[in-house]
Amino acid sequence: MNSTIYAARPHNFNNILIAISFIFYLNTTQAQIERNVEIFPFIDTAHSQFKEIFIFWKSYMDELNLENLRNGAQLNKMPEPLKKYWAESETNAYDFPDLAYTYLRSKGGVWYTNDNEYLLGVTNRGNNLFQIKTLFNTTREGPFKGFPSVMLTIYVRKTSNGLQLENAFTHNMSSLIKDTANNITYYYPKDYAFADSISILLNQRIEQFKKGFNIENTKPIIYVLSNRLTAISQLFGIDYNYFDYASIANTIQGGYTLVNNMIFIGGGGENYLHEIIHLLLSDYERGSYSFFEEGIATYFGEHVGRTYDENMFHFKSFLVQNEWIDLSQSFYGYFNDTLNNRSDTLQPNIQADRVPFRDFDSNYNFQYMVHAALCDIAFNYCGYEIVKELYLCKADNEEDFYKCIEEVLEIKRADLNDSIRDFVNRNY
Repeated sequence: MNSTIYAARPHNFNNILIAISFIFYLNTTQAQIERNVEIFPFIDTAHSQFKEIFIFWKSYMDELNLENLRNGAQLNKMPEPLKKYWAESETNAYDFPDLAYTYLRSKGGVWYTNDNEYLLGVTNRGNNLFQIKTLFNTTREGPFKGFPSVMLTIYVRKTSNGLQLENAFTHNMSSLIKDTANNITYYYPKDYAFADSISILLNQRIEQFKKGFNIENTKPIIYVLSNRLTAISQLFGIDYNYFDYASIANTIQGGYTLVNNMIFIGGGGENYLHEIIHLLLSDYERGSYSFFEEGIATYFGEHVGRTYDENMFHFKSFLVQNEWIDLSQSFYGYFNDTLNNRSDTLQPNIQADRVPFRDFDSNYNFQYMVHAALCDIAFNYCGYEIVKELYLCKADNEEDFYKCIEEVLEIKRADLNDSIRDFVNRNY
């Protein structure tokens, strides 16, 4: 199998979040069925129970890997044949019962299923419950190759119907409080100071946004929150993943996934609309260009724990200090030959042809904020109606989006740099 794999950055990683474009060559008739799995030499592999559990786990991962690759590492529904591995209580509770996979889907494509696996151990926890600890190392060529991608804790129970998988989240439920407000089910640690008044405010903000966009979406939302996203990932049996520990700048992080309609908020509290906006907008069909949706979520919601107005202070200052940035040329970044000696201002991205614009003095995402400013311009022009029209313009790339702006906002591309800067300077 030939493949090229790129890892997504964390959802609010202050470097860049783009809609990851995976270059993935897969002929399903040649798909890798047998993964590379190595067993820690210390394990007693001769024990019959170990053999049974190992074969069961490996079979599940082999089948999950094949289905995952067939779907470009972005499974949104679990194929029925895979559900046979899961306890009935898990399949009844979740459309996609593998919650570790669900959590990692909030970060983009899920590639660990095809990584080299190192099974570290299996232990008996009593009551016919067994625990697997396993590590996956990245297989793709490039600077990440060989580094760990994810470490998982897996629960397997022996029943009268054979072995069945159970979620770590199920086993960690005793450490959590479950609370429901309208169609949102919150899960948070027992020592977390949950404020009902703030959750009521979130529901009001949701209803206001739904009314503005004419959204009828009433799907239940699972909202998992804690003071740190690391603690949330551990609730799902993810002891390490390479989206965590990637930046020392952000203490507030979040993510969402349409798989099981879940959001995960670390440090952002019970009133974090940004991720919910993504879920609410999922009923609409837009183009593959995702930055304007991030701008909408940033403008009407928040970003890295701050409101749009709070982030605008830093964004405006950065634009003033960097007059050479031409937003008529790109919202994303510049090509390496654009500047001569600007390495003090910008950091090259070795995985891209262009260097992303980045404000090193703050932790907001420049690309989110410039699209939030465009949302601001549209909203001031004609309210929700024009924002929605621009959102539904079906742009698949930045060039398409420039055309959408010309069509919907009637701002020529050549004038856009001055228009954005003038709007920001006049209003903030």
